[in-house]
Amino acid sequence: MMKRLILCGVFLVIGGLFIFLLIREDAQTPLQRTFAPLFEQLGKTTKTADRMLSRVLPLSDIDEKTLGDTFKSRFRRGPQSDKPSPYTPYLNSLVRELTENSQKPFTYEVFVLGTKHPNAFALPGGVILFTTGFLEILTSEAQVVSILGHEVGHIERGHCFDSVRFQLLGKKFGGKTLGWIADHLLQSLTRSTFSKTQESEADDYGYQSLLAHKYCPREMSEAFVNLKNSLRNQSYRNDVNPFRDYFLSHPPLELRIENFRERANRWRERNPDEPAYVGTKNLQEKKPRSKAFYPEENILE
Repeated sequence: MMKRLILCGVFLVIGGLFIFLLIREDAQTPLQRTFAPLFEQLGKTTKTADRMLSRVLPLSDIDEKTLGDTFKSRFRRGPQSDKPSPYTPYLNSLVRELTENSQKPFTYEVFVLGTKHPNAFALPGGVILFTTGFLEILTSEAQVVSILGHEVGHIERGHCFDSVRFQLLGKKFGGKTLGWIADHLLQSLTRSTFSKTQESEADDYGYQSLLAHKYCPREMSEAFVNLKNSLRNQSYRNDVNPFRDYFLSHPPLELRIENFRERANRWRERNPDEPAYVGTKNLQEKKPRSKAFYPEENILE
């Protein structure tokens, strides 16, 4: 009995130490999943004028495609639709190329939100959100592809729909319109986090997307470097702290930078004569490589 009490006491002390260090270090994720500016962009909740949003379906009939179509209908009539971003057609051209072999029963669509905070976000049913703030810190098409690939990975691996499946199965929304359900789930999604395993799977999917489409693999680490630099004056801390980082949903940027830099170096050692596309001009001109190929962007470095 005494041994059990001592063991419980040890666990309590260790747990208290973790909580103390977490509070002391003020843990925050480098790339926030909360996405608060999203609601500033969306404004008021949905109106019933949209036929898709006003439909009522049994919860058992709401699959990922149906939910994705509802989100798309929601964003197509949001404030950002009044002045579409010049990045929108460019990003959608890229995501179509990245997902041409997808087995999902829906088409991917990217929406650009006019906020300066750098962020990207995936929703069930093939919806990807990108902020102008993130696009402005990236410097090549390959970097954009790496981030798009990361978000596609969340959807392809089922991370997004899995996060709302239990809410739907719990029948919390019986008799509600699709628009109401979409708004409720959107708030839930933007306040939840992916696990470290899911984030690592999405990172790997983005990296493999670069290789599969013959983009320069080192540009993934460069995208993380740009993100890190953009957050220096914000709340993100540059040091790697094992206590704080244990509780973060995204792996620390320094570790991601080092990981994918090493992977890119190993790839180059194995493929010294294979060119890989960067696409600095493509991003500047917002023309995908499929429509504007620049030989000087196909490098051997």
